[in-house]
Amino acid sequence: MDSYERQEKNRYQAYMNAVAFHNREKSFPEQVFNGHWQKFLFFQSDYLFSSEFVDTVHDLLRQEQAHTVCLINLGQVDTDHPEVTAAIYLDDATNARMYRDRLIAGGPDHGWLFAVDRYVCTSDAGNWCIYCEKDSDIAVVGLRVVDGSPELGVCFQNVFATTISALLEDGEQTLFPFNQLLPEWREGLLANYTGGTCSG
Repeated sequence: MDSYERQEKNRYQAYMNAVAFHNREKSFPEQVFNGHWQKFLFFQSDYLFSSEFVDTVHDLLRQEQAHTVCLINLGQVDTDHPEVTAAIYLDDATNARMYRDRLIAGGPDHGWLFAVDRYVCTSDAGNWCIYCEKDSDIAVVGLRVVDGSPELGVCFQNVFATTISALLEDGEQTLFPFNQLLPEWREGLLANYTGGTCSG
C-alpha cells in the first residue's frame, strides 16, 4: 500500500468513526453520542475553528498514535454518498493557516467559519469525539479511557475544555455561553453528561 492509499484509508476510517459515534437524531441538551464514553468535557464552540484547535489535533495524534482527524459539517453530510460529504481532514502537517483557509473557503456564503451549523469530529483511532452546535456556541468532547495510554483530556487544555458540572458550579464566573443556559438546558446537560454513558 503506497502513501496515498494509506492516507485515503485513514481518512475513510476517521470519517466512518465520526458518522458512527454521533446520533444524528439527537441534539443538545440530549445525549448526542453513540457507544461507550467515560468522560465528557465542554468548551466554547469557537475554539473548534481556531488555531488552538490545530494544536489540540497535533497533541491528540501523538497521544493516541493516530494519523488523521476528520471534521464533518453535519448540515452537508450525506451518509449514503460519503464522497460528496463536506469534510475537512487534518494531520500532523496541517498548520493554522491551512486550517483557516479551508474554513473560509467560499466566503461568507459558504465558508464553514461563517456558517451556523452542527459539526462532528474524531480521528481514525476513535478514542475521542467532538460534537458542536454553533447556534448554541457549545461543543462537547467524549473521551474513552485506553489502558496504558495517557489521559487524552489534557490535550484539550488548549481549548479550555472542562466538565459541565465544573462549568456550572462557577456561579457568576461561569463562562459564556454556559452562564446563559435555560434551566432545562442546565438540567439536561448535567443529567446527560455527568459521568460516562453507554448509548445506542
